[in-house]
Amino acid sequence: HPDQFDGFGQTLWSFGQHVAITGDLNFAREVFPSVTKAIEWLHNVRQSDPIGLISTATPNDNEYVSGHVTGHNLWGILGVKNALYLAEVLNEDSLANIFSKELSDYTDSLMVALNGVVKRFGYVTPGLDDEKGWDWGNFLLVYPTGFLQPFHPNVNKTMQHARELFQQGIITWAGFLHHYLTEVVLETELIRNEQEKCLDGFYGLLLHTSSTHSGFETLIRPWTNRDYSEVLAPHGTFASKYRTLLRNMLVREEGSVLHLFSCLAPSWIDEGKEIVVENAPTNFGKISFRLESNALGAKLTFENQFHTNPDSIIVHIPVHRKLVSVNLHKSISSSGSHWFILPIQTHEVQITWEIQEDVPFISYDNVVEKYLEEYRQKYEKFLQDSVQTSIDEESIIKNPEKIFLENNFPNPFNSSTIIQYKLNKNTIVSILIYNCLGQQVRALLLEERQMPGKYSIQWDGRDQYGVSVASGVYIYCLKVKDFMISKKMVLIR
Repeated sequence: HPDQFDGFGQTLWSFGQHVAITGDLNFAREVFPSVTKAIEWLHNVRQSDPIGLISTATPNDNEYVSGHVTGHNLWGILGVKNALYLAEVLNEDSLANIFSKELSDYTDSLMVALNGVVKRFGYVTPGLDDEKGWDWGNFLLVYPTGFLQPFHPNVNKTMQHARELFQQGIITWAGFLHHYLTEVVLETELIRNEQEKCLDGFYGLLLHTSSTHSGFETLIRPWTNRDYSEVLAPHGTFASKYRTLLRNMLVREEGSVLHLFSCLAPSWIDEGKEIVVENAPTNFGKISFRLESNALGAKLTFENQFHTNPDSIIVHIPVHRKLVSVNLHKSISSSGSHWFILPIQTHEVQITWEIQEDVPFISYDNVVEKYLEEYRQKYEKFLQDSVQTSIDEESIIKNPEKIFLENNFPNPFNSSTIIQYKLNKNTIVSILIYNCLGQQVRALLLEERQMPGKYSIQWDGRDQYGVSVASGVYIYCLKVKDFMISKKMVLIR
């Protein structure tokens, strides 16, 4: 899509990550001319933009905002970082200097914009202008972009906002449950060492998977009928992000530091249990390790094939344990109650820990039990209220008891949907379709006189010019002389 500029940064990031993990300099040389053109394009675009960012856009997906998009620019920053990395490994010193200056200027411009929306709205929003939009790329401040430090005030406020959106153990997007957007939030909590939140969220993800752990995308209303309509499982993006999250819980890079066991469940480290990772690729080279739990703690064995040594290796202690001692041949550089630094050449270490009695025990069974109890209560209310729809409740201006606008069917829909309404008097009627920006898309009926009765009308997902509109949320309105009713519907291409 021409207005989804996050692909710019994502492409450069994928180039850089491939080279970082594989060391494939031939690939780097092959793509570098395209990388240079990409940075030149970015420079020209930013020079012509009044606030020095990637061009304004109307993605018609994800953020559903028109203007400067936060996620596009966070990905853009990450793309420039990876372009700079490629220039450095290829010894392209002059271009590295150019890329470095571009990164610095771009970073300054984005910080000004982010601070502006935080001042206006209280957190980093999906859009950087007057519209907030729907939460999406604004959750990328820390992971994978590393744009802000994990506990930067703007991150704190945005993460608080993200958690306020959680229902049924996962995040909501535009009022719907969203499976893989949850994983983006959990990655940041992982880096922030918020192990309880991350683990609870991880089990929240599993709570909503199938028997083979496949996930969905969205369009399930919380605490209702659990129908995801046309957004069918399995969903590839969920699968990739789930695998990445689990990998990062066990081993992850953060700049020049390697982290092990950032988040472990209590049941994974019961006496006699083992956690085994073999030949895991990292930015530093391959690693293998084994954690064997025993009555006193655990034995960690570690082997590496580093081509570049990390500055340090941090081993995290699970939040429900407290570190007592570490027994190894070499001294530990430093340690805390929930972490220690592992000397790079270490092959075996005995960890002694004790149980933290004041930390809530988190398990999959507990999460399921809590979910079922809460669902039972809220689903009973759902049935009592007879809210049998997957869209927002109707917005009625006045006189709702006299004229009715019913839920469109099907909803969500792919090609066409039926809108039904009832009139109790002879009146002038309009049926109008709007997009989420409030712009009129189509007039299905415009100021026509109709007699009392029940009517239905079809919308084929096209605008007034006969052009198919993009996927998204649309508002359909019944207007008569003295009042209006509006509802939302979801089109999925």
